This record gives sequence, C-alpha cells and structure tokens, in this order.
Amino acid sequence: MAIKDHLPEKDGIFAGLLVAEMMASSGKTLSELILDLFREYGKRVGKQKSIPLNADKERKLRKIIKNPPGNLGDRKVVNVETIDGLKLDFTDDDWLLLRLSGTEPLLRYYAESGTRKEVERLMSLGSELIS
Repeated sequence: MAIKDHLPEKDGIFAGLLVAEMMASSGKTLSELILDLFREYGKRVGKQKSIPLNADKERKLRKIIKNPPGNLGDRKVVNVETIDGLKLDFTDDDWLLLRLSGTEPLLRYYAESGTRKEVERLMSLGSELIS
C-alpha cells in the first residue's frame, strides 16, 4: 500500500499499522473494510515493474520529463507531475509513472487503472516511451 505524500515507494510496516488502526477504530474486519472501499471508490488495479537502467534509457526519460506527451496511445494526458520522475494522469483516475529507482540502477514503471487490461496497456505504452 502506498500512502500519498509519505514515500515514493510502498511502506508495508506503516500501511499495516494504519490498517490495524482502521480495524480497531471501526470495529470491522479487514474483508469488510475492503468491501466498503470498493463500494465507495470502485476496484482499482495496479502494477509495478522494474527494468535495468542504462544511460540511453535514463537520457530518454530525462528528455520526456522536460517535454511530456499530451497523449499516450489514444489516452489524453489530463495532468503531468514531474516531482519524482514522470507521472501522467488520465481520465477515470488512471495514471502511469516512470521514475529512476534512486537506490539501484533501475527504471521503475507503475500504473493504475480500473481494469487489468488497461494497466497492461499503460505499462506497455510507458515502456515504448523510453525504448
């Protein structure tokens, strides 16, 4: 689980403590909390992938960060964030993030959408951006 404005990566210990606190304060089981979440916000699918970083890929990512695309495939980019790499936001709260690891020579891809198929497509389009 990732917590906005906490870390760019997932923090399992912190997330686990937050979930334990939610269960204790609500009196609900974890399954009940998950169902409540899906009822209110819908189901989301996310994926992360890391690939070895080379100078060419790093150069391409830095170039794209300076000049982000207005569209990715047939998706219009509705917002761009360049705080920690390149995050492209789309309608329906879908997004794609490309970033350097910071601790390892890796390029990390992240995507989130309402369907697994669209997550896979966003990941593929992200890969094409720096290929």
